[in-house]
Amino acid sequence: MTDDPIQLKMLRLRFAADEATGERVLAVLKKLGMLRDVRVLKRDEGSSVLWVDPADGSGGALVLKVRALGVGDRIKRTLRCGRGDRQRRGATALAGARVGCAPVLAIASVMVDGCIGELLAMPALAGRTLLECLRDLDGSPVAEQHALAHEVGRTVGAILDAGLFNRDHKPSNVMVHAGGVGVSLSVLDTVAIRRVRDREDALERMLASLVIEPIGCGVQARHGLMMRALRGAMPAASRAARHAMWRRVVDRVRAHGDPGPKVDPLSGGGAG
Repeated sequence: MTDDPIQLKMLRLRFAADEATGERVLAVLKKLGMLRDVRVLKRDEGSSVLWVDPADGSGGALVLKVRALGVGDRIKRTLRCGRGDRQRRGATALAGARVGCAPVLAIASVMVDGCIGELLAMPALAGRTLLECLRDLDGSPVAEQHALAHEVGRTVGAILDAGLFNRDHKPSNVMVHAGGVGVSLSVLDTVAIRRVRDREDALERMLASLVIEPIGCGVQARHGLMMRALRGAMPAASRAARHAMWRRVVDRVRAHGDPGPKVDPLSGGGAG
C-alpha cells in the first residue's frame, strides 16, 4: 500500500454493471487498506486514481477513480449529470459504436479523507498510453509507426461516424494495446464524450488535442504520421481536403497558448 494512504469509507453503491461485479467492488473496498498491491497512479487536489490488484483470482486488477465532491458536484450527482454518470454514459456510447474504452464497473458514494466523495471502478486495461508510445517512436519499425498513426485516425473517424465527439482526446487518455501492425486503441476517460454538432469542427478539435499535449510534454508532432492519421480519419476525403484540415489543426494548436500540462503524464503523473 502507498505510504500516504487514502482514507475511504463506503457509503452506498450507486451503480454496478451486475450483481457479481458490485459484490466484487465492495469486497475490494472493504480490504483496500490491507492490500499490498495498490499504486497511486495520479493524485491531484481532491482526486486520486488508484491501481488495485486484489490478487484473489476474482477478475484482474482494477482502476479506482476517487474524488471529493463539492456542493455543486453533489447537486449534479443528484440530477444524474455528475462526472460518474457522464463517464458511464460516455463509455456506453463508445461501446455501442464499437470503439474501445474502459467500461465503468461500479459507482459508489464514499467518504474520502473525511469528505463526501464518489468512486468509479473500472478494469485496468493492459498496454501503454498513446503519449508514451509517441515519446518512444524513435527506433520502432516504420511499419509499426504507420499502423499506429492509421489506427489513431481510424478511431477518431469511428467516434465521429457514431455521431460522437471526445472533448478530451489527448494521447494520455488513449491506451494502445498489443503492438506491431495489429495495434488497437481504447479511450480511458469517457466523461467528455458528447454528441457531434459540427463534424468538421469536432474533427479539428480532436486532432488538435492529439498534438497539443505531446508538445507540452516535449514530444513533437511528426507531419508524415499526422497525415497518415488524417487518412485514417478521412478515408473518403481528397488529398486537398486532408491538407486543408491539417492547416486548421495547426492554426488551432498555435492559438492554444502554453501547452504545458499541470501534471506531466510522462513523469508518473498518470493518464486520463
